[in-house]
Amino acid sequence: MRRFEFALLLVLGLTACVAVIDLPGPHHEPFVQLVQIRSDWREPLYGPLTITYELTIFNPSDRTLFVRAVDLHSSGAGIYQVAAQTRRLNLAVAPHENAAVRVRVSAWGTGGQASAFEPVTIHGLLRYGRGQSLAFEAMP
Repeated sequence: MRRFEFALLLVLGLTACVAVIDLPGPHHEPFVQLVQIRSDWREPLYGPLTITYELTIFNPSDRTLFVRAVDLHSSGAGIYQVAAQTRRLNLAVAPHENAAVRVRVSAWGTGGQASAFEPVTIHGLLRYGRGQSLAFEAMP
């Protein structure tokens, strides 16, 4: 009986250690920055546009981060609107390193001027690893 108890405690102890090592948390989540790269627009902006962003991802973990995709869309009023779009990335970010990639999205100009009075709020969802995701917001 003692051997069984010892073996059970050993298995439970090892399981607990593995659970602690792989425990997701804020210190393992990537950091995301989205910056708009301005193109030569004619103002006022009205009609179909292509917007280019630079997406920078920092990996704070000790393992390589595999970024699969990013979902982007805008909310509220602004100089342009971005409908929900998914962009596949297939990007590997080394541990404790940054990686940047340019992402293009289709948008619709609302007829405004590029100014601080007509900001665009972009909501994003970074998809990485095995089914993990991180929601973020930016005002590029």
